[in-house]
Amino acid sequence: WPNLSPDGQQLLWVANQRGRAPVMLTDLRTGRSTDLTPEPLAAAESPRFSPDGRHITFASMRDSLEQGSNDIFVMDAAGGQMRNLCRHPAEDFDPNWSADGQRVVFASLRSGTSLLYEVSVDSGQTRALSVHASHDMDHVVRPPRR
Repeated sequence: WPNLSPDGQQLLWVANQRGRAPVMLTDLRTGRSTDLTPEPLAAAESPRFSPDGRHITFASMRDSLEQGSNDIFVMDAAGGQMRNLCRHPAEDFDPNWSADGQRVVFASLRSGTSLLYEVSVDSGQTRALSVHASHDMDHVVRPPRR
């Protein structure tokens, strides 16, 4: 699922490179693609631009290969300053930015079912957004109606 930058000039996507799945950034004006996660063990899912286009969030098991579960990461849109926002043994996946770009909402199997959580990009504080026995899937964060 490619993700278009807010200015419409760049495209984020995940490549399938025979065991590697790096986050790729393509400049739509030039057609040039850049590997933003060039490490040998890079494997990413669901990269998405922040609302201002300055950051990218994605899911990856780069810090937990032995556990085999994804965490949620954020990095600069140019590929630097990568941080793990969640560090949790359960599977975290499908990150989406809040409309103000201050939080990332994601699904997690922390309770045994897929529920929604949010993490503050600045503090790393995580909180549950839903608590029930069913599954939350395909969430989309939208600005509040005024």
